[in-house]
Amino acid sequence: MGANSLFAQQSTDFKSVDSTTYAQYNGQFWDELVQTGENALAQKIDYFYLRVRLGAAYFQLKKYREAEVHFNKAYQFNNDDAFLNEYLYFTYIKNEHFDHAQKLSASFDSTLKARTVGKDLPISLIYTESGGKISNDATLYNNAFYFQFGLGHRLSKYLNFTHSYTNYSQNAYYGSVVQHQYYLGLRIPVKKV
Repeated sequence: MGANSLFAQQSTDFKSVDSTTYAQYNGQFWDELVQTGENALAQKIDYFYLRVRLGAAYFQLKKYREAEVHFNKAYQFNNDDAFLNEYLYFTYIKNEHFDHAQKLSASFDSTLKARTVGKDLPISLIYTESGGKISNDATLYNNAFYFQFGLGHRLSKYLNFTHSYTNYSQNAYYGSVVQHQYYLGLRIPVKKV
């Protein structure tokens, strides 16, 4: 008899939901845990560990959007839990919510930071890009080329600084065009974590 069929025989109350979802979590019965947890939420049973277990189940099923919803709700119940914060951090990364992951990790202790972010480095982002444009009339314009190189720096929990250099060049019948561009940017995540 599976963990889910056991739940179907029990009443839907806090104690039975808690013991069943705990057993399903420990047994890694992710699909059953999702069903049990969602049924409990429909019955207005909602608490920290239920949300953490649901988030973990969705995460293990690679349903990261759903996992984020439950982890964020659990975070509202208790934002000091290291287990939750680690899962929430990696869920943000999977959902490409990098600013939220960065903001969340700013309050991590050294142990949790080592398991998630690693060391804070002076450069948090390095990127490069290059490309070209093929001319359709070589008597007027030759092919154009550009490249870009940029760096990002994490200045604080809420502030990211980026800067980049771009070079564009093209030869034409009237001469050469060379453009140099320098970009500065600040990013501040506005969504509350």
